[in-house]
Amino acid sequence: MSHLLGMGEINDGDTMSVEVFSVEYDGIALERGMMDVRELAPALLALGDLCQEANFVVNGSSAKVALEVRADFKKGSFDVHLQLVVSAFEQFRTALMGHPKDAKEILEVLGFYGTVATGAIKGVVALTKRINRGKITETTSFGDGTTRIIVDHVHRLVVDDKTLELFTRSRVAKALEAVTEPLTKDGVDIFQVRHDGRIQEKIEKADVPAFRSIPESLSEDEALSDTSVPKTYEVVTASKNPDHIWRLSDGESTITVHIRDEEFFRDIVSDRMTVSLGDFLRVQIHSITVLENGKLKTTNTVTRVISHTPKNSRNDLPPTLPLDAEINEDE
Repeated sequence: MSHLLGMGEINDGDTMSVEVFSVEYDGIALERGMMDVRELAPALLALGDLCQEANFVVNGSSAKVALEVRADFKKGSFDVHLQLVVSAFEQFRTALMGHPKDAKEILEVLGFYGTVATGAIKGVVALTKRINRGKITETTSFGDGTTRIIVDHVHRLVVDDKTLELFTRSRVAKALEAVTEPLTKDGVDIFQVRHDGRIQEKIEKADVPAFRSIPESLSEDEALSDTSVPKTYEVVTASKNPDHIWRLSDGESTITVHIRDEEFFRDIVSDRMTVSLGDFLRVQIHSITVLENGKLKTTNTVTRVISHTPKNSRNDLPPTLPLDAEINEDE
């Protein structure tokens, strides 16, 4: 007999969407439909941690999640239904930065829904199984939301950026260990995720070692990636001072950058160029990603501004932009 756990999202005024799925532990030891609470409780808490971490990666502080438990007991089975509530946290920031990702996106980046992103691996569960106790020896960001990683200097995989970021978080590694811990017990062989009655992802007993070795798959000794690519961004905030930080958006995410193009700043200071909120910059961006305290940290630098395209026509008044204000990189 299997053990089912269901997760969904409440549909009220603050909720983004509704997604319901179930996770199942199965094996001969569970034939009576019972599971030791000392094994089940840590797994449930770990699922909550995974949802919190995934929400932070995909939504930052623009949304909050709460995993709520509702238990229904029936003869011959043990079902626990969970409700994943995703709601706006800061309405002002949400209006500026776009709507937070919904519960489905959170489940996808965790790997509880099998999916791909532009041909890339999406989902920490799938990535962990593919790396399979190997070591990431090199990464190269493509600048389109995906990154190529090389495992053990040989195997090449293309991975969704949010998945890779989540994979590097120490709390995620610990939570995945807790979720798969019941599989280390005799007679418990399978953990699987269902959506609409169909299996979306499965972890078997043979996969457990891969979920114990996630921290060992990462190295803090050197940069994981060092890339320079041309890319177009929308100006969010700016400064005439070359030492200050700019914020640029690619439509999906906003990054902080230093601009190291002396000619570009000479044009701004001399009024040969006016940069306004919403303008588009085609730039050469240099990105270095390192692992710091178990988390990915990326430093972005614009080495050259290739072109500037005003958002407004000459007859339109551009919005006021504080070009002489300093921007705190940690904000």
